[in-house]
Amino acid sequence: MIPEFKQFILPVLQFLGDGKSHTIKECTNNIQQIFSLSNEEMEQLLPSGSEGIVKNRTNWALTYLKKSGLAYSEKRGIFQITKSGKELLKNPPNPITPKYLAEHYPTFKDFATSSPIPASQPTTPIELTPIDELDSAFKKINSQLADDLLNQILLMSPKAFELLVVKLLEAMGYGDGTITPYTNDDGIDGVINEDKLGLDKIFLQAKRWKTDETVGAPEVQKFIGAIISHGGTKGVFVTTSKFSKKAYELSTASIKFILIDGQRLANLMIQYNLGVSTSQVYAIKKVDTDFFNDEFGE
Repeated sequence: MIPEFKQFILPVLQFLGDGKSHTIKECTNNIQQIFSLSNEEMEQLLPSGSEGIVKNRTNWALTYLKKSGLAYSEKRGIFQITKSGKELLKNPPNPITPKYLAEHYPTFKDFATSSPIPASQPTTPIELTPIDELDSAFKKINSQLADDLLNQILLMSPKAFELLVVKLLEAMGYGDGTITPYTNDDGIDGVINEDKLGLDKIFLQAKRWKTDETVGAPEVQKFIGAIISHGGTKGVFVTTSKFSKKAYELSTASIKFILIDGQRLANLMIQYNLGVSTSQVYAIKKVDTDFFNDEFGE
């Protein structure tokens, strides 16, 4: 498990403690060894997908050390410990938190509280990296959006919900779909044709149930039986509520089926821009080193 950001600062300072110059990559590799992080954990990206989590937090740890006067950068991307940094390593707190840095190093406090803050709001140092704060806010906004989507979906008719499920699968790239007539649908609410001739089909079941209700194993078992009766091998069961543990435990060798509960349904709609629109866009920029190298020969 990747440690939270405040756990990065002391190990990074200790790595710089040899007095040598180190790159961000070297510091990141050392973090991997210190916390025994797997390659999969090292490849985990921020929710925005812009950068690896470990690299981002290592980079911000270096920035915090630099803003505190505990490290300096002789040139972009190269860091070295300062006299103050060596002094702190004699008896460092574990962990070194942003709060500690703000309380002991005025230059970091100035950096941490540089954004305008309303007089009614107490000034507190940054406990997360700015990117982590943005990602946290992004998650909160999407969580509320998911709730709003489910509330909107519950106002739809059952047939409209079935059409919504078909549109979602189409948006995800699974092919053209249709909903089945109410009469004689045999427990199948829709069909997605994965190929143009309709030789490979995904059968759909859509249950617009209240969010506090649970779809049990018997309902899922009936859906599996309906797929088999139609000669199918694939199915997707979507509900606005949730599935029971036994429903998730069902398996069959001949049928592949996916269960999508309300929370996942809303998240997929957000991911594939179905039923949502973009309200605001924030562009996060960084220095373009290629520009300076190509244009000015630096």
